[in-house]
Amino acid sequence: MTTKAISRKRDGFLISSDRSLLSLSAISEAFASDAMYWCKPMKRATLRLCLDNSFCLGLYIDRSASHPPALATPPAPEQI
Repeated sequence: MTTKAISRKRDGFLISSDRSLLSLSAISEAFASDAMYWCKPMKRATLRLCLDNSFCLGLYIDRSASHPPALATPPAPEQI
């Protein structure tokens, strides 16, 4: 499933459909937590397949807002 990623920033947050920003390890940890009692952890390859065939939105803390423009590379957004 290939579509153009859409991203929006507001109030120090970033919401994006860019799959390259998703952290598989963070998603796996969330699936394994008691807070997500309705799902089970899955193998990394299975999770990747699910994400590749889904419309995904990630919520991130936008660290680029406080990033000085003189530095070449802004910090990566932190997945929430």
